[in-house]
Amino acid sequence: VCEGGTATVSVTATGGVSLSYQWQSSTTSGGSFSNIASANSASYSAPTTSAGTTYYRVVITDSASGCNSVTSNEAEVIVNADPSITAQPTATQTVCEGGTATVSVTATGGVSLSYQWQSSTTSGGSFSNIASANSASYSAPTTSAGTTYYRLVITDSTSGCNSVTSNEAEVIVNADPSITAQPTATQTVCEGGTATVSVTATGGVSLSYQWQSSTTSGGSFSNIASANSASYSAPTTSAGTTYYRVVITDSASGCNSVTSNEAEVIVNADPSITAQPTATQTVCEGGTATVSVTATGGVSLSYQWQSSTTSGGSFSNIASANSAS
Repeated sequence: VCEGGTATVSVTATGGVSLSYQWQSSTTSGGSFSNIASANSASYSAPTTSAGTTYYRVVITDSASGCNSVTSNEAEVIVNADPSITAQPTATQTVCEGGTATVSVTATGGVSLSYQWQSSTTSGGSFSNIASANSASYSAPTTSAGTTYYRLVITDSTSGCNSVTSNEAEVIVNADPSITAQPTATQTVCEGGTATVSVTATGGVSLSYQWQSSTTSGGSFSNIASANSASYSAPTTSAGTTYYRVVITDSASGCNSVTSNEAEVIVNADPSITAQPTATQTVCEGGTATVSVTATGGVSLSYQWQSSTTSGGSFSNIASANSAS
């Protein structure tokens, strides 16, 4: 029984003339038994206030002439502490859809423990029994994103055994990581310019980022050292084209990885003039004099011709003179 339960030892005896009963107790089986004061009937209610094991027997005597005494078999009474939870379930677990989330307890005491897991959609809310969830641990379903609270009620139908309820365990199921904003498909800058590739990701539990680069679109990508955030500043010290992508992983249970689209970063040389205008042209009034340049580099060149009445003097923009010639 549990502490405070009922444990009655009793015998049925026949024969004799006027039977007398004396219950005795011992802390060991077959040990030294001592009489229990006032325990003088055919039955005895054993004390159950403290946990422990005690052995009982009764000696039946009869003072009538020729009557022998008889001693009963031993009766073992085990008093257990009430059920108690010595290890509560993990307070919070966060996994991805399809991950593993197990809530469990360690319980002691009682005689024959029965377990019933319950769930609720709100903390401290109304809990309902979960069918067939009757062991010390329970594998929470993780097929759909959401938050569920679990607790365990432990009962024992043995005399005197109280029930005990565990703390709540919160199980958060997140959607798998996904990219909601892909990096810009193409960026073109000059040497020394700024080109940042970035993504926005949701889902998962604790996202890890790894940017990768390749010299060809769809080619072999390699990890970039220390490029481990949602954005990456691409190097622009040298002209050329590089492709970038980010791999997002999550080590939480059930979380899948996701890879971004490629981001093309084109680094052009600074603008330069490869063909200067003719140094000097002399024409008559009404003649034709065209000044022109050939320029390379840059991304989107803009032209503005200027004029001055003196060499090396103050130059002023010429309205609408915005082409290479």
